[in-house]
Amino acid sequence: NPFAGVWTKDGRHVLVTAEDTARRMRVWAFPAAGGEPKKLDLTMERMSALDLSPDGRRLIFTGTQTKPELWTITNLIPAVRTAR
Repeated sequence: NPFAGVWTKDGRHVLVTAEDTARRMRVWAFPAAGGEPKKLDLTMERMSALDLSPDGRRLIFTGTQTKPELWTITNLIPAVRTAR
């Protein structure tokens, strides 16, 4: 099941993300002319929104990794002094 995809600038491949493990996504290159897809060496948790830079040399994507955290913020709004 591909989740996001983008054509390479030369039009020879479609790059897509698909599940590799439970939450990790992998980028695959599917040849436009047919044939076996190539598994690229790029994985990340919940990777999506693939795009290429205008020159086609850099892959842009988003990814999220979640883990439970609890933060405490003190003095978020410090006391306001009134000037007279």
